[in-house]
Amino acid sequence: MTQGVGATAWPDCPDMVAIRTSLGVGLSSLRISAARIDQATRTIEAALQGIGVEVDGQTLVLIGNQNGDRSVAWQWGGTVPQAYIPKR
Repeated sequence: MTQGVGATAWPDCPDMVAIRTSLGVGLSSLRISAARIDQATRTIEAALQGIGVEVDGQTLVLIGNQNGDRSVAWQWGGTVPQAYIPKR
């Protein structure tokens, strides 16, 4: 998340290349086949691969909800079975 003038601005990165070049974040394609950050929905999505049949091809999503104090509370979602969703 970046700070704009008077408001918080979320990055908009439609793919892994945009994440690497605009945010300087190194993403390995070993366990992730695709990733994106959606500014409109305040989500970070990653398609999983090479982990196991239970989660390969599934999408793991982090949903950012801004609190009144401008902090962000993150919630997990996506198509990954609940048993494999991180607890924190």
